[in-house]
Amino acid sequence: MQKLFILILFFSIFLKFTAQEKTRFLLSLDRKSSLFNQAKINTWGVRIGYKYGCKVNYGLGVYTANNILLDYRLDENEFPNASTSLEGKLSYVTGFIEPIILSEKRKIFSIPISAGGGNLRVKYREINSSKRITLLNDFVPLVDVAGVFLFKAVPFIWIGGGIGYRHFFNKEDIVNQSFNSPYYMLKLKLGRPCKEAGSFYKWRKNLFKGKEKKEKNSK
Repeated sequence: MQKLFILILFFSIFLKFTAQEKTRFLLSLDRKSSLFNQAKINTWGVRIGYKYGCKVNYGLGVYTANNILLDYRLDENEFPNASTSLEGKLSYVTGFIEPIILSEKRKIFSIPISAGGGNLRVKYREINSSKRITLLNDFVPLVDVAGVFLFKAVPFIWIGGGIGYRHFFNKEDIVNQSFNSPYYMLKLKLGRPCKEAGSFYKWRKNLFKGKEKKEKNSK
């Protein structure tokens, strides 16, 4: 954990010295909960980085999920004394880039794309015993893509959510069946509103202006 915080610190310093005048510090809190999956995986995380104008966000995200209960039956021949309930713990770090598609005074829509990796540990309990044995303790790379909508609640505070898909790359069936799934997200973000509108907003505004000019010319 100490190495992780050192990595985040050095990354933040690097961004600060390489940032241009239009960049601003970014901080957000995320909660991701799996969808359409028997195993409910609630992941909590924090993202830090920079916002370049109103075009793109970039930085690092740190996530963790404890006390994950997995309803997964192990092979009875290979694990004759294993119970059907498994316990998991997940922690990972990602780098993200987040294009801002729509940006108005009180609304933001963006598409964060993340990639990284971390540690996944799964244990099972022996029948008629409190002893827990490690089934999986491995590094798992992952990718994550989502669509996020935010609304400015009060100055400098944005709330919202989104829907995404997170995929872990691992050969174990328990990872593919329990951890790779869509999710919904709740989000709290700190930051100022954009002074310039997003690219989609500008395109829509120019489109309507073009229609108005055509109507005036036709009259």
